[in-house]
Amino acid sequence: MHAPTDGKVELWTTSAAADDDEGGGGPRWSLHCTVVLPHPFQTIFPFTHDYQGSVFFNVDCAVIYRYDVERGVVERVVDMLEEMTYFNCSTHKLYRRPGDWKLRTIQYSESLVSVQAN
Repeated sequence: MHAPTDGKVELWTTSAAADDDEGGGGPRWSLHCTVVLPHPFQTIFPFTHDYQGSVFFNVDCAVIYRYDVERGVVERVVDMLEEMTYFNCSTHKLYRRPGDWKLRTIQYSESLVSVQAN
């Protein structure tokens, strides 16, 4: 991933390293797509993709966007600061806005494979 200008993100892919016998010299990078987000950002993390070929981005540790590679469309999924409710275990209170927190996301995929030993 590379962010050359405000609001743009380039996603690059690489091929497997070619053998030296074939005149390789290492992996070859190619531009997969350029994503134009609706506003400039300070930080961006691509964190997962789905089975339909979409890529998800966490922008400024606050907003999740989905980029549909096939259609070339960016959709806002959720603003984690404005649209979610959080629970504080120590005070047992719900918070609408988490204040100055930075929210991180992790990849999760549902699976039919059991995590329990048989």
